[in-house]
Order: sequence, then structure tokens, then C-alpha cells
Amino acid sequence: MSEKRYVRGITGVSLVAILFALVLAGVLLQWDVITLNTHSFSAEHTVPMPLMVVLVLLVLVCGAVWALAKVRLLSKAEMLCVVFAMMIAIPLMTQGFWHRFIGITATIPQDPVMFQYQGRFPDKLWPHGPNILENAFEKDNTTGRTINGNVTWEEIEYQPGKKAVMPVLVNKVGDENARIRIKIPMTRDGEDIFSIKEPFLFSLCVRPGKSPKFEMNAKSKYYCRIFPDDSQTSVPIFHSSASGKYTFIQESAFARIG
Repeated sequence: MSEKRYVRGITGVSLVAILFALVLAGVLLQWDVITLNTHSFSAEHTVPMPLMVVLVLLVLVCGAVWALAKVRLLSKAEMLCVVFAMMIAIPLMTQGFWHRFIGITATIPQDPVMFQYQGRFPDKLWPHGPNILENAFEKDNTTGRTINGNVTWEEIEYQPGKKAVMPVLVNKVGDENARIRIKIPMTRDGEDIFSIKEPFLFSLCVRPGKSPKFEMNAKSKYYCRIFPDDSQTSVPIFHSSASGKYTFIQESAFARIG
């Protein structure tokens, strides 16, 4: 029985080939996306198009050298390392890094679709500061909180095996309007909580409708507004009439909005 023989894939030749391939892919992307503005060679596909173009050129060059001079430029192991490096690097050179990674980690999300998956993202993906609404919806914490209409407090399972006491807003007739208003101070313990010009992320989980299907009346809606400095003019944050929905992420039919 023959012994296994390991062949090095990371060699000086393969490193030079990786650099050559990445530079060639960068030139191709620059020419296509910036110069021609056609976006034909998108790097967002499962197998990036620039990778395939550069790989075909590399195989043709290696094949031509072998046919003319019987010199093998790259072994199978080295070629595998070149392909692997391009599969990781080329998406990062374009959309994956500049358009996705940097954008997600450096800015506060504003796309409503983003909030649907927020519960499955790491908490440190975007800039964070203090939670200025921490404990604001706890039953015993009435500081700065005003309640209007039919609001009760019930223990609810918000995730499988996890329960918490939450406010439940109930409207039984069309002209009822259950509401919770929370006053947020500018300072706390002598320190500024936030600045007027700072961007903030507002997000919460709601479960509209009645159990067990949590279907919302089409004429009903839930909303959030901000009233700055006791002003009667509000700034709308969101309003919706969507029903609760069981999903893979929200197994208890809660919907995250913001």
C-alpha cells in the first residue's frame, strides 16, 4: 500500500499567481464597473464572474507553456490554492466588503426588512450606545410613563422557553386607542444621555392580533411617534396594520419593527 504524499499548495509560485490573478481581476472589475458602467462581471454571484474569466486565462497560459516548453507552471495543489484565494478575495474587493460589510458594521440600519432579521445578527455589527429605553416597559417602572386606554400586563412567552411580563394594548371597539407614552430625559445622573443630532436606532418586537393566529383587523393599526420637548407636532417612526406571523426567526409570531 502506497503512503500518502502531501503536496505543498502555498508556494512562491502560487503566491505570485494569486497576486497576478487578483490584480487582473481588479483591472477587469475597474474596466467593467467604472469605465464601461455595465456591471456585467458581477462579483456577487455564487461563483464570481471575474474569478471564472481570470481562471480560464490562467489555465490557457499554463496550458500554452506546457505545450510549448513542457514546463508545469502550477501543480494541482497550487492551482487549488489560487482558486480558493480568488473565491474569498474577489467578492471582498467589490460588493462583499465595501458595499455590504463596511455598510452594515459602520451605520445604523434603516431598511425595514433589516429589522426582520435583527434578532439573528450579532449585537456588535453596528455602532452602539446606551439603551435609553432600558426597563421602560417593565410593569413596576412608572417613571416618565403615561398610559391611556386599556393596557394590561401579562406574562408572555416571547421565545420558546423564555417568558417576560409585557404590556398588552387592547382595543375592543373602533374608536378606542390604547397608548403608552414614555418621556425620555436629556440627562441622567448628571450626564447627557444623547445629543439631538445623533442618529439612533429604535427597534422593538410586537405581536399584533389575537391568539392563536394573531390576525390583525384591517382597520386597526399600531404606530410609534416621537414628540420633541412636549411639542404637539410628532415625528412618525412607524405605523402598520400587519398581522403577527410565525417565522423561523420569530417562532412566537412576534414581528420586529423599527
